[in-house]
Amino acid sequence: MPYLLLAVSVLCAVAGDAMLKLSNGFSKKQFIAGIATAYLLAIYLQSVVLEWLPLGFVYAVWNALQIALVSAVGALAFKESRNKEKGIGIAVIVLGVFMLNLGKGV
Repeated sequence: MPYLLLAVSVLCAVAGDAMLKLSNGFSKKQFIAGIATAYLLAIYLQSVVLEWLPLGFVYAVWNALQIALVSAVGALAFKESRNKEKGIGIAVIVLGVFMLNLGKGV
């Protein structure tokens, strides 16, 4: 259950980031409630997950997945550039999180 909640928390944070981009510096007010809701739900779910899993693990996984997914959303939804170097950078982040948590029994 904590891993599912962690995944939902990451997806909420990614949704908040996408809406933040759509808000155009908060000039499009219709996104503000969605941004606040997405981020509050992401943080709440992360706090629930921390009842089961260690802080370092949760924080590392949460951020690595968020970086990877936000980069994908940026490329697919907002036509932001992608290249080999960006892909390698994201892979290194994800690999780093995996290696940090290797053998922790989580």
